[in-house]
Amino acid sequence: MMSSSAIAITTALIAGAFTFTGLVLGKENKTSEFRQAWIDSLRQEISEFLGNSSHVVSYWIYIHETSDTDEEFSRRNEEFIKRNDDILSKIVALRARIRLRLNPTEHADFIEQLERVYEIVSLGNVPASHEVIRTEVDKLIQNSQYLLKFEWRRVKQGEPAFWITKAVALGVVAGVTLIGLGLHIHWNFVVNG
Repeated sequence: MMSSSAIAITTALIAGAFTFTGLVLGKENKTSEFRQAWIDSLRQEISEFLGNSSHVVSYWIYIHETSDTDEEFSRRNEEFIKRNDDILSKIVALRARIRLRLNPTEHADFIEQLERVYEIVSLGNVPASHEVIRTEVDKLIQNSQYLLKFEWRRVKQGEPAFWITKAVALGVVAGVTLIGLGLHIHWNFVVNG
């Protein structure tokens, strides 16, 4: 039989490993929940940004194509801006919120495309046709899909700290179990000899 102190030590080590693993799993689960909420909010803000931006640019293209003179275009544009100041303000706020959620290095391609669309909208750089803005919006949508898919994979796989801790904890549990089993066999051999 194993001595009671060896059993107590083995039990304490196994319990400690399980407790530590439980703490890491709990933290990583919470991190995943926060990341999922972040993804959902980012998706919503990107959708709103694109919808409002497309509305503004479509109208600008329409009045550009249907105005007979530059003066008429300017007048109609000013009227539109006055009537839709809330939409334009929302676009500015959405852009800021989206950018604040992103890592400038990790998400550089997405941010660059976001800025291209924002520049068209905010400066009133009316494209020659719907095709130009459609191309820029499509690129932003593609970048959004890539970014959201990448972040979803992070949620699904867990953080690197989780993987490492999980591997170490499993190694510790396996090691302690093997040591305990070895001690048990050793004591049985010595006692029963």
